[in-house]
This record gives sequence, C-alpha cells and structure tokens, in this order.
Amino acid sequence: MHCQQASLRETKSGDADYRVFQEAAIAKRDTAEKTPDLFFSVLVPAPRQLTLERQLNKSVLISWTAPEGTGPGNQIESYHVYVDGVLKTTIKATERTRALVEGVDSNRPHRISVRSVTANRRTSRDAACTMIIGRDTHSLGPSAVRASNITSTSAVISWLPANSNHQHVVCVNNVEVRTVKPGVYRHTITGLAPNTQYRVTVRAKHHRAAQNEL
Repeated sequence: MHCQQASLRETKSGDADYRVFQEAAIAKRDTAEKTPDLFFSVLVPAPRQLTLERQLNKSVLISWTAPEGTGPGNQIESYHVYVDGVLKTTIKATERTRALVEGVDSNRPHRISVRSVTANRRTSRDAACTMIIGRDTHSLGPSAVRASNITSTSAVISWLPANSNHQHVVCVNNVEVRTVKPGVYRHTITGLAPNTQYRVTVRAKHHRAAQNEL
C-alpha cells in the first residue's frame, strides 16, 4: 500500500486535513512505526483528569489524577511535567499530584503535558494527558492527525488532543464510527475497501470536525 500524505492544514478551531489513498499493495509504512520506541510505551498508564487550577501571569498551578491499571512491571515512580515539550519539573509518585510551573506566559498559548514514568524509565504518551492553555485557546481542537499501520482494509488514525479530558468523535465519510473516551488519542478503522479514498474526521466532542482523508 502506498500512503500519500497531504500537508496538514490547521485552523483556529484546530481542524487538520490528512489524506491517504488506499491501494491493494504492500503498505509503505513510516520508519518510526517499525522501530520500537526505547522510552515511550502504550503499556504505561497515563495520568488522568489534568486540570488547570490557577493561571497567573507567569506561572500555572496544575493537578492530575493518578493513573488506573498500575501493577507489577508498570509501577509509577514519578511524573514529568512538560511545557511546550520542555521538561519543567518532576513530581514523585508518593507526593501530591500537583505542580506549580514557573515561566508560563498567560498571554501566549502553551501545551502542558504530564507523563507517568516507571522505574525502568518507560513513560506514557503526551497525547494521553495534555492540554493547551493561554489566551484564545478555548476553541482549539485536535491537531497532528495522521494515519499509520495502513493496510488495504484498515488504518490507525491518531491525533494530538487540545485537551485530553474531552471525548473525541471519529467519522468516516461523515458517518460517526466511534466516540472514544477521554485520554484516548487513536482509533483503528477497519472494513475499508482497497483502491478507495475516504474522508476521516476527528473532533473533540464539543468542537467542529477535524478532517482527514483515507
């Protein structure tokens, strides 16, 4: 299968276009998809219910809930708090799940993400616990929409939520196929016909649609 990706186009509502043409041939997959990630792991449960408790002029106070499903092999040792991809602070799992983060300008949009970190240095994905804060960010929706693991009849659609607390709706050709719960940032679409183009839409529950095409 050959994958053709159009340029992602984002709007103020967070819409993004992504085009993939399904062909009855061997999938040409992303090199990144073939290479095991040494640190990120979908098996590490992510924090939940990320909350902006207070936003000051140059700092924010955030909190979150400890993840569910921890146990032997994925016991959480600490949490890493990132602002725009930069590690700002580390909170031990034995401490309160709250952090005061300095150097965050309230006049600019910023992405806050919290990762669970295990004893063997595996971490959860940013997309599972993230939010965009700052001025004029209330209308933002999902971005970085992409397709991976493409076959002639299926594809995995993933996205980066503007707020991981929201449910997201996935549609194929304007028909809703799944509403995923908060903290979920990917969905496998099946039953696709070879040599057929599809429009896939991802949107936060309360937002306009963010469009893809397969």
